[in-house]
Amino acid sequence: MSGLQNLEELSFWRCPELITFDDSIVLLGKLKILNIINCGELKYIPLLKLASLKKLTLSNLYSIKSFSPMLNEALDKLQFLEVIWCPFLKYIPPLKLTSLKTLTLSHIDRIKSLSPMLDESLDKLKILMVEYCAKIQTIPSLKLPSLEELTLSNLSSIESLSPTLDESLDKLKILEVDDCGKLQTIPSLKLPSLEELTLSNLSSIESLSPMLDESLDKLKILKVVDCAKIQTIPSLKLPSLEELTLSNLSSIESLSPTLDESLDKLKILKVVECAKIQTIPSLKLPSLEELTLSNLSSIESLSPTLDESLDKLKILKVVECAKIQTIPSLKLPSLEELTLRYLSSIESLSPMLDESLDKLKILKVVDCAKLQTIPSLKLPSLEKLRLGSLSSIQSLSPMLDESLDKLKSLKVLFCKKLQTIPSLKLPSLEKLRLGSLSSIQSLSPMLDESLDKLKSLKVLFCKKLQTIPSLKLPSLEKLRLGSLSSIQSLSPMLDESLDKLKILMVDGCENLQAIPSLKLPSLEQLWLVILFSIQSLSPMLDESLDKLKILEVHGCVNLQTIPSLKLPSLEKLTLKGLYGIKSLSPMLDESLDKLKVLNIRYCYDLCSFPHVMLPSLEILNLLYCYFLESFPPVMLPSLEILDLSYCKSLESFPRITSRSMTKLKILRLEGCEKLRNIHAINVDSLDEFDYSGCPLANNPVTDFEKAVNKLRQKYRSYIVEYDTEEVGLLMLPNMFAKDFWDQITHFATLIDPKNNKFEVLVERVNGHFAIILKVRFGKKVKCPVFNLPMQFVIDKTSVQPTFNNIVPSSLIGGKWKLFVDCCNLYEEMRMRFGAPVGGKNTALYVKVVAN
Repeated sequence: MSGLQNLEELSFWRCPELITFDDSIVLLGKLKILNIINCGELKYIPLLKLASLKKLTLSNLYSIKSFSPMLNEALDKLQFLEVIWCPFLKYIPPLKLTSLKTLTLSHIDRIKSLSPMLDESLDKLKILMVEYCAKIQTIPSLKLPSLEELTLSNLSSIESLSPTLDESLDKLKILEVDDCGKLQTIPSLKLPSLEELTLSNLSSIESLSPMLDESLDKLKILKVVDCAKIQTIPSLKLPSLEELTLSNLSSIESLSPTLDESLDKLKILKVVECAKIQTIPSLKLPSLEELTLSNLSSIESLSPTLDESLDKLKILKVVECAKIQTIPSLKLPSLEELTLRYLSSIESLSPMLDESLDKLKILKVVDCAKLQTIPSLKLPSLEKLRLGSLSSIQSLSPMLDESLDKLKSLKVLFCKKLQTIPSLKLPSLEKLRLGSLSSIQSLSPMLDESLDKLKSLKVLFCKKLQTIPSLKLPSLEKLRLGSLSSIQSLSPMLDESLDKLKILMVDGCENLQAIPSLKLPSLEQLWLVILFSIQSLSPMLDESLDKLKILEVHGCVNLQTIPSLKLPSLEKLTLKGLYGIKSLSPMLDESLDKLKVLNIRYCYDLCSFPHVMLPSLEILNLLYCYFLESFPPVMLPSLEILDLSYCKSLESFPRITSRSMTKLKILRLEGCEKLRNIHAINVDSLDEFDYSGCPLANNPVTDFEKAVNKLRQKYRSYIVEYDTEEVGLLMLPNMFAKDFWDQITHFATLIDPKNNKFEVLVERVNGHFAIILKVRFGKKVKCPVFNLPMQFVIDKTSVQPTFNNIVPSSLIGGKWKLFVDCCNLYEEMRMRFGAPVGGKNTALYVKVVAN
């Protein structure tokens, strides 16, 4: 490192063979940031004489037992120190770090004490976080005169915060104590600057005395959560308190004397999951702006809670209070948002809405199963109304009989008995969504009135709806019709000219047989998805849609041909799951000069790709077109990505000439089992080349054939054996590690004795590559056996391009575990399992849809 004197940031990340550092690291005199992460074999870090270092992160170092002599006086500019996941670290020396401002200690399982680490005076330390250190029993007295934020979390052996808080921490503003199961008391808090206090998951705490006996004059936020043994909360003498949250306090029976004192500045009050509370006292809270009452299963009435006038209350939420039968008249002159949800005993909204709530802007009434009628809404300021899962409602009269002149958004969902919706006299309405209204047969007279400002209309899952009237919606920009199983025609709905419509989505209308000619001069996006009865896109596309940029046609399995596309502005075209399409003519016969992306997937019968000139095309995907035999020498001068994966009949690939595909950077030919005739490709000019699953040249002669064969070795399929009577462990011998160390991608296919194929991302477990099966609680389980051989394939559009050092240990139970343990997935991720539309198959595709 002697030649890097000007280096300012250095990261060692996933260096599995790194054991120690060269002494030349001390020559990095200008280094400001040093990260040492996932270096599992690193055992020793030398004395760091880095006079300019400001930030040091040490994470996932499984062989480090001590930081001596690494941390020393020479790091006098270090401001940020983070030590995470060092499970064998037993000792941290005294921190003589005069500039340190932030210190994080997390998942250090063998540390028993923070002495002598914190015995030195860290005069500038502002933030201290200690979490997941299971063996720490005490934290020494904190002599931290500048400390502003302290977090103590998941310290399962801590029994007391003395002497931690015995010293005066005059500048401490934020204190969080979380998940310290053995902590029984918290001492009196002498914290004159404290503004935020959070106490959560303290299962042994029985009282908040003497903690709150001192006056905390500046405290603004107090949260007490999941403290199961607390029976009462003392009177709160907190003159500056603005937010109070009491949640999951299962032993609390009353909020007296908690709220007996006048909390004149309290703005937000949340009382959640306190099952034994039967009444809430009259709220004398003159500044209250937001009130949430949720999961209070013993509450029968909101009197006397709301009997006092709460003149400044803006938001009221009453959720999952199963025994409440009525809500009193709301004398809330400033109320702007009202949510009533999961009130299973409510039969009427009278007398609650009998008073005039002149400023109410948002009203949500959801999952009130016994509610039969909603009174006339005298809400002159209402802008947003949502009615959902009201299973006893049969009519929206007299609710909508009044004119709601300012209403902009209306949602009516899952009201299974609702048969009609009255004429909407809503001159300001911009968004209308109707969903899962299983008894609705017609949208008349609802849409008979002119809704001149309506911009978005969604009608979904109304299975009995047979026709939609002509839409006189001059401002409509987005229209979605989804899962309307009784609709056979879009006439007369689209007969009117919708001059401003930009997005049209028609999906899941399985009996829709034809779509009329689209006279939509402003249309930019058109989505046609899972329309099983559609055989032709004529006359829909016969008109010129000059502004159309995106055309998506998915799962129309009986569609035979697509007419010539006269779409001069088209930029993206996707055809997916069109099993009847054999040719792309005459669709591509017209010049599509602006087309940038062409996606054709799962068009199994497509036999050929035409000779086309697409001057702007940048991405061409032809995936799973099983009968495509050849790819012609097309002129695609702008093409950067070409993917022909799993075109299993493809036998040849054209020569890339100076005129054809000069900008090509990524070429994917994965799973092209018959591909043998590939004209010379300059692999060096490509950023990515995937030839996995293709046959090897039997006698490689040319440099190209040798290069392909060499790359092909990196995409092996491994036959794996396992004993189903023992724990589920599939281990690839360590000799295969090099197959995955520098490859373009790191997918492997594991084939078990039952011929099940599992496509996985190869991960590292204790120096080996393996799959371990565990249920969500961490218990090892037997490998599943699939009687019908299955193939589990990763949707590679959503896979991270990096290794994990350790396979996640407990994600999901059941038969999928064999697959997902090796897919770079984390807890709380959502996955979608799917298969090609229509027909029978044995392949399942897995995609991450949300974190």
